[in-house]
Order: sequence, then structure tokens, then C-alpha cells
Amino acid sequence: QAYYAVVSHLDQQVGTLVKQIKAAGLWENTVLIFLSDNGYHLGSHGLGNKITMHAESVRVPMFVTGPGVARGMRSQSLVSSLDLYPTLLSLAGAEIPDWAMGHCLTTVFRDPDSTVRQTVFSECVGVGGKPAEGHRMAYDGRYKLILTGTDELYLFDRENDPGELKNVIDQAEYAGIRKRLESELANWMRTIR
Repeated sequence: QAYYAVVSHLDQQVGTLVKQIKAAGLWENTVLIFLSDNGYHLGSHGLGNKITMHAESVRVPMFVTGPGVARGMRSQSLVSSLDLYPTLLSLAGAEIPDWAMGHCLTTVFRDPDSTVRQTVFSECVGVGGKPAEGHRMAYDGRYKLILTGTDELYLFDRENDPGELKNVIDQAEYAGIRKRLESELANWMRTIR
């Protein structure tokens, strides 16, 4: 009941915002981007919190509407919240600095099959943690490598195991995938230190 009340209130607030933007005559020149915080496990994997790299915890919903955004489409393109900064700069007509870590998503807004990333990374260092020392993840759209804060490794084949329940890290047929994702994760960790 409390969850339904919060979601209903949020929906009403977004509706009020859209009405005010339209009333001000700005709707045709406004890109509205909605995303939320990452989710809680709520019992999946025997966990209640949200500080792991499993899909229930790390995925963030994002909705985009406005000029230059294809209507009614859904994309499976790998994106990161880091991509919002260069995207917003691009939409505003500003130059994207070389040091920006994200990728501009405007091509994905126009074509749901376009890609800006081959692999997406994430980390959760927790309170007082240091970059590249907490839970980390490399995900290529099918395979997800997780490195925990205590250096445990997990590899999930999300096509065959969407619930991320079977760790295939030591299975020989996944050795090449493991090596590639470990290398990509290590390179990413070096860039964020």
C-alpha cells in the first residue's frame, strides 16, 4: 500500500510538471529525462538491501521524451548514468569536454538499435569506501562479471540465467569470456582511480 501510494504520488507529480511545461509553451523545446535510484533486492538472492552488482540492485530505469527522441521505442542499448552529462551538454548545444567519461546518447534516442557502449561498468564502494575497492561489475549485454569487495568472482550468462543464480566463473567454456571481462574491468578500474 505504501509503495503504491509513493508511485501514484510520483506519477501525479510528473504529470503536474508536464502540464506546467506545456502551459509555459516550452514542451516542444524540452527533453524530459526520468531515472530513479537503483533498486532493492527485496528477497532476491536472499538479500534485502541494494549494494550488490546483481540486476535487481544495479539496474536503473530511464525514460526519455522530447524533440529528437523516437516516440514509443524501447532500447536494449547498454548505457550508464555517466552518459547523461555529455547527452545533456549535446542537447543544449554545448561542447562535450574531452575528460567526460560518458557517451552521448542522442543516437540511441533516435535509433533504438544503435549502441554507444560494448560494456558497461559499475561499482559500489559503500560508506567510506575508495574507488575500485568495493563491488564492481563489467556487463556486455549477455555476460556479467562481478568482483566483490572481498575479491570473490562471479560470472553469469544472463541469456541462459537471467536471474543470475548460476555462477559459471570456473566453467571451461566461459574461460575466454572471463578473461576478456576481467581485462576490461581491470582497465576501467585503472581509469577511475
